[in-house]
Amino acid sequence: MALRKFVKPAVATASKGVHLFRKICRDVPTILTIYDLDISVAEARAVIKSKFMECDHVKDPDVVDILIHKAEVEYDEARLQWKTPAQLCAFFENSDYSAKVAENMKVTHPFDRIALDLD
Repeated sequence: MALRKFVKPAVATASKGVHLFRKICRDVPTILTIYDLDISVAEARAVIKSKFMECDHVKDPDVVDILIHKAEVEYDEARLQWKTPAQLCAFFENSDYSAKVAENMKVTHPFDRIALDLD
């Protein structure tokens, strides 16, 4: 009996990535509600899509598995509320959300900031 090397097909890793992307996109509204972020679901999904597309050029199955694992860990941490809102803001930095936060932070007097929080 000859020994054969088992090679994982690239299709399996690609389908794992697509499955993970769809799972994350389904849970985006829930995560945005949990963290009370002022960003639209479409904007959040666009940022997530761009993050996935950044790694589109990777073809090595082992590297793809590592990237998928890292994405799953990030997703689980967000879903289980182990991340802070600031960490999610940094993730969505590519969107207009960071500009909205910066606009709110321009207030110099502390009482003005309190008034903004009450609105």
